[in-house]
Amino acid sequence: MGDTQNNNQRWIQEFDASNNLTTSVEQNWDMVLMTWANTFKSIYTYNANNTKATMIRQHWDGTSAWITDSKNTYSYNAAGKLEQDQYATWDGTAYTLQSDVTYYYDAAGNKINETGRDWSTTTPVYTNRINYTYNTSNKLKTLTNGNWSGTAWTDVDMYTHEYDTAGNKVSTLHSIWNGT
Repeated sequence: MGDTQNNNQRWIQEFDASNNLTTSVEQNWDMVLMTWANTFKSIYTYNANNTKATMIRQHWDGTSAWITDSKNTYSYNAAGKLEQDQYATWDGTAYTLQSDVTYYYDAAGNKINETGRDWSTTTPVYTNRINYTYNTSNKLKTLTNGNWSGTAWTDVDMYTHEYDTAGNKVSTLHSIWNGT
């Protein structure tokens, strides 16, 4: 167990025998009561490969109990890379899938795309994507954000990274599309 704090906020964390974070409680300093007050709690589970399987997010009811808000469920590809992150909300009885993000990788294991979908309707709808490109040294060259218009992807902005001959990042250029 350990804690981290920054004047009026702190996190109390617990770890398992493999040093995986299992619980993180966020607290804020209550100036009236002069004590730490619970705000949020995250509970983590891990799969047989020791990678994060779930994260349950809760809020403090203000008096005596944690109330479950949501759950993220993570799945991985054969190489152990994150393949999907599903976000579901809790209604007191069951979880309802709200959104997911799917991750894609190249043969070198570099993430080349992440695509988000909204599940709040009966049919999932694309929402956003991030495309990544890499240089010959497998260092991130570009990151391009895009949104789904309902019929096509529209690029929003792009970050372009430059490196020196030693592989150190020397510049980042942020470009914003103006719609043309």
